[in-house]
Amino acid sequence: MTQHLDKEEKAVLEILNGHIGEENAINAGIVGKQLKIPQNATHVTVRGIISRIIDKTDIPIGANSNGFFIIKNADELVRYAEALVRRSQEIDHRRIKVDSNFRQYFKVKPLSISDEDEE
Repeated sequence: MTQHLDKEEKAVLEILNGHIGEENAINAGIVGKQLKIPQNATHVTVRGIISRIIDKTDIPIGANSNGFFIIKNADELVRYAEALVRRSQEIDHRRIKVDSNFRQYFKVKPLSISDEDEE
């Protein structure tokens, strides 16, 4: 599955093609500077472009604390997948805790917060 990539996506992918393996990860800020993409402190624009590339292609793009890279083997895939699971669990825990804190702080009954995955 490969869908049409726009100009920015192609440019980012070209850079990522030079960063195979987690030891060669490239920071989103560096990608943004190389392509002269306006960035904020979180580099949300480049991260969004990379997300679109992941959705539109079969290229296994991973990330670690050093940046983004193309996953080169099963060990890297497992490490990245496990990191995603941990992040998901942390987000779920925070959502539950904030909901609980809200109810306690305002002394209200539980709110019905829909979960899109439960549809």
